[in-house]
Amino acid sequence: PPPRFPSAWAHRSLPIQGRPGTGRLQGAGVVAMRTEGGVFTCEEVEEAANQCGMTISINFLGPYYRAVIRTLPSPGQEKGKAVGFTTGTMLFDLLRQDTMRVSSVNNGNLVSRERLRKLKAERDWRMPTVYGVSLVLGAYVVAHAYGSGCTRAELLAIKDDDRQHAVLVRHYRRLGLEVIKILNNDIDCVPDRLIWGGEGTLMGGDIRNMMEKHTAEIDRLRGVVQSQSD
Repeated sequence: PPPRFPSAWAHRSLPIQGRPGTGRLQGAGVVAMRTEGGVFTCEEVEEAANQCGMTISINFLGPYYRAVIRTLPSPGQEKGKAVGFTTGTMLFDLLRQDTMRVSSVNNGNLVSRERLRKLKAERDWRMPTVYGVSLVLGAYVVAHAYGSGCTRAELLAIKDDDRQHAVLVRHYRRLGLEVIKILNNDIDCVPDRLIWGGEGTLMGGDIRNMMEKHTAEIDRLRGVVQSQSD
């Protein structure tokens, strides 16, 4: 896992101020048409998050990053965190996602689903996409990695529980990742398990392809409220 030196992290936060929960961007104009083949940027993902009543910040320590998504208004409640590092400026052009945690998600059991339904009815923010908060948080991270010269992304769908693991693998596949290797108790998996810190399914994908896959969805989130009110 990446080292933790909080005082040394360089901070970057570009929230676009809006009214929390309503998803209405104050003074927002028409979302600009994207050029053919273009993909989203970190700033556009921040705008999409704001439209959903959330904001994203990112801290750096060398190649390591820690991105956090919170509710508006600031400082807000933390709803997700991604920690990892990029090697686009060093070797391999790789984004390695060590941690991806999102609160209030369906982990595959009945109690989780019922709790999630109740929370959705009570919370003052919304994420109107089938991919949930992890799409916006993940999109921000891959946009940062792409801008840093990375071409591939890898993460481990951890296997703490069989049902939850199956949900994670299915979700990451929908996001555009593919299975690289199953990490289990076999002796040949020991090096990878030492690197990743546990058992599970090692997954990876081409960053540009993933961005192209989800650019339309990010654009929809950026303009979803306006399109509904027009």
